[in-house]
Amino acid sequence: MNAIHFYNKERNTVIELINLRFDKHLTNTVFVYFKGKINFDFFCLETDFEAEVFDFEDLLVSLRLMYEGKRKSANFNPLSPKIMIKFEFHDCGHILVKSRISNDIATCCLEFEYEIDQSFLPELIREIEIAISDG
Repeated sequence: MNAIHFYNKERNTVIELINLRFDKHLTNTVFVYFKGKINFDFFCLETDFEAEVFDFEDLLVSLRLMYEGKRKSANFNPLSPKIMIKFEFHDCGHILVKSRISNDIATCCLEFEYEIDQSFLPELIREIEIAISDG
């Protein structure tokens, strides 16, 4: 099972993207359908999401550049408004992760943020690489 995990600084899973399914359309656009599990504070939810493979590739490139110190932020912001994850460098290798999860018709959303350490990026990068290559 392919999965991408977003941990907090205590190494607890906050967001887990699982069961990524890649579907190539006639327009050569590759859509990725996946389930997201969110566990933040007392909020626990599970819902379906979709993105394009480009969204994951863009996040991958941006995270690599962040880890190399060549970029201050990275975004996972697919065209579908249901999910957004933003990484912003702060001082001393700390990264602020801002997330927004919305329902299908964007009438309500959950916004939250947490910190991680830069040392978490290589594992996240590796999981995204594996998910893309398995697709």
